[in-house]
Amino acid sequence: LAAGAGLLVTGLISATKEAANAEFVQTKMAQALKQSAKATTEQVDELTKYAEALQFKVGIDDENIKNGIAMLATFKLTTAQIKTATPALIDMAAAYKKSTGEAVDLQQVAIMVGKATGGELYKNLQRVGVIFNETQLAMLENADAAERLRIVTEELGNEFGGQALAQAYTFSGKMTIMGLYFDEFKEKVGMAVINGLTPFVDTMMIWARSTEGQAKILEITTKIVDMITQMVNWATQVAIPWIQTHWPQI
Repeated sequence: LAAGAGLLVTGLISATKEAANAEFVQTKMAQALKQSAKATTEQVDELTKYAEALQFKVGIDDENIKNGIAMLATFKLTTAQIKTATPALIDMAAAYKKSTGEAVDLQQVAIMVGKATGGELYKNLQRVGVIFNETQLAMLENADAAERLRIVTEELGNEFGGQALAQAYTFSGKMTIMGLYFDEFKEKVGMAVINGLTPFVDTMMIWARSTEGQAKILEITTKIVDMITQMVNWATQVAIPWIQTHWPQI
């Protein structure tokens, strides 16, 4: 019974950590979309559902996808442009995935693609194997940000298109997707725990910020410091001298 209770507690702690991370990533993406891409609440919801559904098709968890979306938003792309570019990011990441199955950080891929919309920084993509022909290079030199994004995502599609979906149909990919369904379940359980604890945490935060709370915290901290000081003094004045005196006899 005790072992079962221990496993339950461990599972709830793990689920709560996953839910907290999911909440953090969702908040970061939503804020980036609203602040940089000027997205509406409806557009944020649309991209949220898009990322959460996409994970089960390509075998890349939605937090990784949302991190990539959040990074793309910082380059002042519209939500439509972000949605168009995201599959290209995922396919490129899948192409560079190691045989161990370790996922490539979509945020880093998004940085390279996002920078490519700003001028000659498209050359960063060339350094990792994305090859543009002479016509594309000439167009990139003179195009605006929107046109550069179109050219870049088009070329990523030419070179890496279908990689993520193809990998998702392998045995390894199917196992990864099964794991994502389990992770999603854990997140929902963890979110239920968070929602249950949030009123208590909010109350404690209000108390901690109050004059009474800060005075109590200071009192407790002072007592702890005094106790540690007494322990150190006892060690240096009593324990250590005793050991030094009796060490030869031990």
